[in-house]
Amino acid sequence: MRKGVEVTVEFPELNNLKRAFNNLRPSLAKKHMGAAIRRTLKPGVDALRSTTPKGPTGNLRRAIASKVKTYSNGGAVGLVGYTAAGSGKTKPAASGTVKKGKNLGYHMGFLEFGTRERHTKGPIASSFKRLGPFKLKSNTSLFRQSRRLTGQAQRMLLRASRQRFQDEASAAALLRRGAQGKLSQAGAKFRQAAQVRTSPAYPLAFFKRAARGQRVYLSSMPVGGSSGQPPVRTAYERALPEMRATLPVEMAKSVRAALRDLADKFPPKPGTRRAPATPF
Repeated sequence: MRKGVEVTVEFPELNNLKRAFNNLRPSLAKKHMGAAIRRTLKPGVDALRSTTPKGPTGNLRRAIASKVKTYSNGGAVGLVGYTAAGSGKTKPAASGTVKKGKNLGYHMGFLEFGTRERHTKGPIASSFKRLGPFKLKSNTSLFRQSRRLTGQAQRMLLRASRQRFQDEASAAALLRRGAQGKLSQAGAKFRQAAQVRTSPAYPLAFFKRAARGQRVYLSSMPVGGSSGQPPVRTAYERALPEMRATLPVEMAKSVRAALRDLADKFPPKPGTRRAPATPF
């Protein structure tokens, strides 16, 4: 699986605000810079929610998260993406059923970057290792229907073979055509019945077997799936203008909040002139 989307964005218009944060105590800058970035990430989270397909389980949407990393020097970084699959406490149940959880988005990389055509190493592809045990069953009702149709066709062919006179030729032809139709239906029913089904059904479990000596072919997945739009990249492009406009506003709010905190903790001495509310 490829690495995650790497994006570097420069905001030269924030230089004055950055200098204002640099003039603060690192602990105070860390607190308020992180709060500003956290508020700025909301459009990105909303955009990713709109570009991420719900899918059969909804787990990829549940995996959407934002994170702010602050540093001791007062700096901070904001991230929007998916929770790492397999992390946390929510795990697939041993019975083969799938729990709902934000750490079950194993297919995030496939959807974002697509895949090449793939083959299994052996003749079987299944969800056993990932989701646990499941049951295999066939459709006995379809098998019975196939046998019944085959029997009807055989009886029709037998009746057609007993037509001995010329005036009965048309009736024999009709019987043969009817028998061929019955056999065609029987074959379709048999092929359906021969398809192994899982209990629980897909996508809670999956099983596919290739013919003897062959491997299971797994077709490629296009970038972005059926929509052709990689969710993270598309969400970033959509949300960037709004986040770019929001960040200076939120940073200015945070600088003012930091200065208020500083004034509350270290009030000026009597007779000392108070500094302006903001340095810009």
